[in-house]
Amino acid sequence: MKKKQLVILIIVIIILAICGVYVYIKNNQNAENPVKTDPTSDKITVNNLKTELGATGNDDIYTVADEQDGRKILAIKPEIKYKIALVGVINKEQAPNLETLNSQINNAPKENGLWIAQEARKKFVEMLKTVSDGTYNVDEKGYLKIEQEGSTDYDKQIEELIDGSKKYIIDINSYMYIADEMTGEIMQDQFEDMDPYQTYTYAQDGDNMVIVLSTNKAEKLTNQEIITSFLELCK
Repeated sequence: MKKKQLVILIIVIIILAICGVYVYIKNNQNAENPVKTDPTSDKITVNNLKTELGATGNDDIYTVADEQDGRKILAIKPEIKYKIALVGVINKEQAPNLETLNSQINNAPKENGLWIAQEARKKFVEMLKTVSDGTYNVDEKGYLKIEQEGSTDYDKQIEELIDGSKKYIIDINSYMYIADEMTGEIMQDQFEDMDPYQTYTYAQDGDNMVIVLSTNKAEKLTNQEIITSFLELCK
């Protein structure tokens, strides 16, 4: 019986030795010939994030953006956000349509400076009086112009915006059109109803901005607060 147990033990030792040699040889082979991996194989794509989140919008409207903590998130492309907001400001009779955005902005302002929506021009000029000792008007194209120069720091910044290389589309409204990040559906962002202390909302694509100022219908803000925060945004 003891002889049989000894034979079994020897066989087990031999098997373990063979396994050890095999593992050693494979490790050496892997070290000398490492497996090559595709550097983009773990790249997070729009499709990855859409699947993970259950988003249903058209792929063309999305991009992969970076959060401050380094996480990747699904976001609407800045140019899409801007165009949607732009159509909502310049074409009040027709809501933005993703399929026809480019044609809907054919008549959009082309020049740099501060362009004011038709319905907001009178009120915007009046609001400027709370921070300025100058005089402003809006020309026939809709652009803010200096009628008489002011001397405040606000006046200096307004002049820089008027003569600068960026374009600002300004409206005064309680909402701005946006695309829902989950469905891609165009909807109204009722920012003023959500937060009566919010002075504005905006969309930006490079040097172009659409800024919608609060109507302050709840009377929680002053015109000076709205203009001051607007100018801070434009710095």
